[in-house]
Amino acid sequence: MELQCLSWILHIWSELVSTRWIEFQIDNLPGDLIVEILSRLPAEEVLKCRRVCKKWRTLTSTRHFTHKHVKNNASDPIFVLQYGFLEGELELYYLDEELNWMIQKNILREKRVCTSFMDHTLNDWPMLVDSYDGLLLFHAFKTSNIFICNPITQEVITLKPPPTPRFARQGGGDLDDGLIGIFFHSSTKEYRLLYIITHKNSSYHEYFILSLGSKIWRSLGTFTHRTTLFASVISNNSLHWLVPRGSAPCSESILVFNPDLETFKVLPHPGSQCCSKLCENYMVLNRTDQMDGLSLSMIYDKAIGSSMVIWELKDHQKWGWSKTYLINLDFMNKIDDGLFFRFEQYIGNIQNNEIVLMGRKRGVYLYNLFTKAI
Repeated sequence: MELQCLSWILHIWSELVSTRWIEFQIDNLPGDLIVEILSRLPAEEVLKCRRVCKKWRTLTSTRHFTHKHVKNNASDPIFVLQYGFLEGELELYYLDEELNWMIQKNILREKRVCTSFMDHTLNDWPMLVDSYDGLLLFHAFKTSNIFICNPITQEVITLKPPPTPRFARQGGGDLDDGLIGIFFHSSTKEYRLLYIITHKNSSYHEYFILSLGSKIWRSLGTFTHRTTLFASVISNNSLHWLVPRGSAPCSESILVFNPDLETFKVLPHPGSQCCSKLCENYMVLNRTDQMDGLSLSMIYDKAIGSSMVIWELKDHQKWGWSKTYLINLDFMNKIDDGLFFRFEQYIGNIQNNEIVLMGRKRGVYLYNLFTKAI
């Protein structure tokens, strides 16, 4: 297979220079050209090419390479889904448009992605919680361990959760904790993770941060609001979450973290405010394929899910939103008994003017916001 990769290099290089330098020495290829070529290969072929030499292994381990590889494959999105837990088995599925949306089971075993992670941690019940820069992030349900898997290089990083603060241990009641975000810190050039430990029935919410370089958790202190235990949406170099529904007023429904200042603040959601004291809207934050895009989807008539409004953030400084789409969801009631509301993760991100919707009967749909085609 390594010879196949060499053939790819020679072929593409000859196309680039419009000549047939068969004798060209691979070692003399500049690093940026190797990255340009390898980033256009499927992930499985990149993995094989990493065995060629140390130089290629180093070049394909950088964030720059991962970004280029993701960008070059952006027109062919793959959706990874996790469904429940089975004894000794990780139920992961992927949907690939190139395969006519065939559903493939057990992606980690069939595609041989991060197999060492899969073999040694199944008893921890790892849950897929986020993806970032091509990385897959898992949070173990039983042990709270964190696993960061690079499907391209098969590298896996295992992290322990932050220790439970003594105040939280002595406070009594149920504790809730979870990985809530990952981001790349532009100043230090390293990945950082955010974690929360909270009392379910109190106002104690402590946040922790970890740099992958040090792998040591550091407390950011407590804050008055907590997040939903789901992935953040990064926009304008800040991380955004929704505050759990029914726990804060509409004016404090979106939590924002500034990575440079390491500070939190709460801001209102767009649109009209709820009649009740606490926000009861069904909402979800989305990424958009526009540069640094952030949008918010809001469901109306939640009992039947009859309509959805999508707002886009147009001005970060003034927190200015614009209502961009109104979607009639009657078709979801006809084909899949409505939207899937559990955990409020029924809506995916927006890419190529399409949004991902999940039905109550486990159907997954791409809805075109312009043509209204499904």
